[in-house]
Amino acid sequence: METPAFMPIKTFLKEVVFESPNTPDLFFNAESAANLEISIDVQSRVAEDSSLYLVELHTSLTPKIDERVVFNFRLIYSTLVEITDKEMDDETRKYLLTVIVPKSMYNPLRALVWKLTLESGFPPIMMNDYDFAAHQASIDIRPFDNHEVSFDKNEDNNNSCAFLKFLEENEKDDVSAMEECSELPQENIFPLGYEWIMEDIRLVEDGAGVSFLETVKNYLEKDGKSTGNELLTYEENPLYKYYYRFLTPIKYCHPDYEVCEDSYWPMLFQLLFGEGKNVKVIDGDNGLPEIEFDYCEDERRTVSSLTLDELKFITSELAVKAFTDTLVEILGYDKQMDNDYADILRGDQLILKEEFHALYNTDQPNASAEEIAFVDKLYARIKECDLQTFPYKF
Repeated sequence: METPAFMPIKTFLKEVVFESPNTPDLFFNAESAANLEISIDVQSRVAEDSSLYLVELHTSLTPKIDERVVFNFRLIYSTLVEITDKEMDDETRKYLLTVIVPKSMYNPLRALVWKLTLESGFPPIMMNDYDFAAHQASIDIRPFDNHEVSFDKNEDNNNSCAFLKFLEENEKDDVSAMEECSELPQENIFPLGYEWIMEDIRLVEDGAGVSFLETVKNYLEKDGKSTGNELLTYEENPLYKYYYRFLTPIKYCHPDYEVCEDSYWPMLFQLLFGEGKNVKVIDGDNGLPEIEFDYCEDERRTVSSLTLDELKFITSELAVKAFTDTLVEILGYDKQMDNDYADILRGDQLILKEEFHALYNTDQPNASAEEIAFVDKLYARIKECDLQTFPYKF
């Protein structure tokens, strides 16, 4: 299905509740690891006689230890969008409001959850990927409950005015939030490379990206062993140091865009094999192999076939997943990581499974099944990369 267009008006945190009913007793009497229960409910509502829709992600997280609740964390993350295409059919509209828009909200939501749980004094939680399409059938689009939302069609057809009225009548939010809504989006002016990736994450909607990166920096600094500057260069980033450098790049076919730094192409290779779906190395036409991957749900592409805008899109998608998912998981091992051992491992040589587990200290008897499974998952991608690229290294 072709992705339909929509105009986001404003994204905001509508409600948050955090309760920890069994603290501090739980800190002293917990004898097992916590089991996490997560639920996500998409609710979409339409303002009567208008083109505005409110999409909400009702999210609940409840870790439990031996059936005792560690905390209850509930939040409603909302976005207001406008669909001006009056000819759009109901199926397409529902797909947009229950799949496309929620997907655009999910990474900022995950960053927000991670930051709030970190600041709560408990271990931070980074939610896994979520398949909104699989849950689409159970979602209905309803009118706003208990609200009569109407707009004067004779007024200036301005999204800001419409949204301001919506806030005044329904949310009673600060008018200054609307002023932010009318600002033009910032532009990433860096050449395509690591600086571009960092800027792209910073520009994630409503400051969530800046907040996320600042939280990661503070987390790296908190034990006094780090300056927090690891994110400034690709080679110092924990993603690279503990994972990506073992995904050894090869030369492959790619476009020749002036705005792409030379270091970008090996980095894209590592992002694809580290985070991409169904990545394959296939024979090319000019003596170099092609990198083929799932570009979207029903489309396979090669890197060499991508336009510049498509390159930026896939780089952004992979980088956000890398930072908000894989990096957060790796940071969870920060205190037990064997940094001295990491320094002696070479990224240009095949790494054994035993060596990779030793790096994460998951070769020890006290390593949990969940920790071992995560390291196994990373190592499986490393070995798949090795198998795919081996014929082209000679």
